[in-house]
Amino acid sequence: RLIDACKKLNATHYLTGTSAQAYLDVDLFKEEGVTLEWMNYSNYPKYNQLFGNFVHEVSIFDVLFNCGQDSPYYLKST
Repeated sequence: RLIDACKKLNATHYLTGTSAQAYLDVDLFKEEGVTLEWMNYSNYPKYNQLFGNFVHEVSIFDVLFNCGQDSPYYLKST
């Protein structure tokens, strides 16, 4: 479905988190001409999360729910 969506949108690249390496078929993306790029979260600043040790590999919702109006500070600008 991801490849189909990329093709329908004429995308040449698909950016995803490193956890997706466990379930995405890299060769299938390559065969279909879609380059996979893996997001690197390691340089984002840490913030207080509700449970356990800090985890970088979370969605934007984690930052929003944990930091509220301070969220923009924790987002990497590129």
